Amino acid sequence: MARYWRHGHNVIVSILAVILCFSQQTVSFSIQLNHRASAVSVRRITKVFTSLHARHKQLDHGHRDDEETSPSSILSGNPRSSSSKLKSLVESAVQSIIGDQDYLFGDYTKKRLSDLTGKDYNSSNATYEIGEITSDIVSHTGGVILGNDQYRFGDLTSRAIRGAEVSLHTWKGRTLDPVHLYNQYMDQFTPDQRNILIVAFIRLLAIALVTWGFYGNLATSLYFCGGWLQTCVTAPPTDLMLKQHHTLIGLSKAFWKANSPLIIRNFIKVRLVFAPLMLILQGAATVFSVLPMEKFVTFMERKWIPKGIQSRFPVWTHGIALVLLFAIGIVILSLVSSIGVATGTTLAYLFKWQI
Repeated sequence: MARYWRHGHNVIVSILAVILCFSQQTVSFSIQLNHRASAVSVRRITKVFTSLHARHKQLDHGHRDDEETSPSSILSGNPRSSSSKLKSLVESAVQSIIGDQDYLFGDYTKKRLSDLTGKDYNSSNATYEIGEITSDIVSHTGGVILGNDQYRFGDLTSRAIRGAEVSLHTWKGRTLDPVHLYNQYMDQFTPDQRNILIVAFIRLLAIALVTWGFYGNLATSLYFCGGWLQTCVTAPPTDLMLKQHHTLIGLSKAFWKANSPLIIRNFIKVRLVFAPLMLILQGAATVFSVLPMEKFVTFMERKWIPKGIQSRFPVWTHGIALVLLFAIGIVILSLVSSIGVATGTTLAYLFKWQI
């Protein structure tokens, strides 16, 4: 049985030697473009096979019993020691082929990587990272094209990103900086013209705020009218309402006194339901109403305010016109609320309560 194992051992070693020879030379051929491919001669390969055949004959006649290098000893036992023995066999075969007794497993790979990346991989600190060869090739090509030996892969992208950041920061500083905007657009006017522009801007902004508040209060009035109408539909009449049903105002007061908590709850419900939609409508109405409101304020300044105040106190004229605009809005909102309450009470009186 030992004889068969020795025969198998010799066959395996021969196959490994041939395979490793061709694979080693093929890798070397693909990396260095036929460099060192012609270094392998038939004489050395014949010498290896002659030595392997002589060893086979020696083992066959029983001159030496090498149990440590048999396939069974390599494949069994500690995997780490087995791989070390197999590595030693491979190194011995390659040393016999290339005629270099100092060869160690992986030397050719380290040498090719050193040639491509410029690192000494024989040192313990040198490690190869995936993409390093591609990065070096691209860096070298970019340096040749740009005429810059210091160019590294990614420099152009980093430079473009830094330039974009600087441009964006500059644009933000010029576009969003109030001081820069003021200096850019106001320096071309005289001091009197600047004062007129500032007053006109503040006046237009105040008109927009009053308009926004008017539409917001109008939405609140509509919420209250909706809550009042819902309460009129659900709440029954009370004794106080029966006594004061002769006038609409007295009936409304009695209804509020008897059902005010329910009216407030219904008002909150209606507001929660319609507030998002009304907020959008409020913004749109404000945008489209600013210019008509500005014309109306100008009309009030010219027609409703005395000429003496207009000529002597122009700023006060603008303020008085804005106060009048706000007061007119309050009157309109009061009328809307009163009409809504009266409508709800009348409908409930005619179709629900039937007093």
